[in-house]
Amino acid sequence: MIEPVSVFGADLKDLNDLQDFCKMIRAVIEDRLEEFKKIRQKGEGAVFEELIFSILAAGTSALMAQKALERVRPLLNDGSAKRLTRALRSYRFPKQRALCIVSARKAVKDLGMDLTQWLAQFENLFEMREACIRTFRGLGYKTASHFLRNIGYFGLAILDIHVVRTLFALGVLPSDRPPSSRKRYLEAEEQFLIFADKIGVRPEALDLVLWASRTGYVFK
Repeated sequence: MIEPVSVFGADLKDLNDLQDFCKMIRAVIEDRLEEFKKIRQKGEGAVFEELIFSILAAGTSALMAQKALERVRPLLNDGSAKRLTRALRSYRFPKQRALCIVSARKAVKDLGMDLTQWLAQFENLFEMREACIRTFRGLGYKTASHFLRNIGYFGLAILDIHVVRTLFALGVLPSDRPPSSRKRYLEAEEQFLIFADKIGVRPEALDLVLWASRTGYVFK
């Protein structure tokens, strides 16, 4: 299981601060990305768990989502919405999240193939993400990008509040609020990708660096 790794947080005021912080935690970031790449090798169950983790992480912290996943793990294959809701009662929106889990389970069954096989049929990451959003209840652009990154599909932006606020502080984005529509998300993502290319940091690594600067740890 992927565990959080504590690092020193950083107040990134300019590009020099960012580059220094990237160098400081580079080894931790590279190790974490290698762990993400191995998820699909662990089988369908591991991939499905990352889908559920991404659903549970929407609107809350990654650490809380991991705790919630541990609570519902025994129920993922056949637990009813009622039982899932009870298991999630100490977390935000338990009923809605329980319904999303049941819906995701049915959606995967309806695919007629393994989730990993289904994802592999798309020509590029952007088509893959759009398909995930259409197919799985509870996935938006951020959560779908989060899911795909966590199973080793790299190159998308995960524009959560920590990343957006840091990009705003660095002058990359015009607002410190996460994008609220498809159009705004794609526009902000384009700026993120341009910035990543400009400074020579891969998007999947930059996301983890920006997130760690705010939270003080590298997770997923």
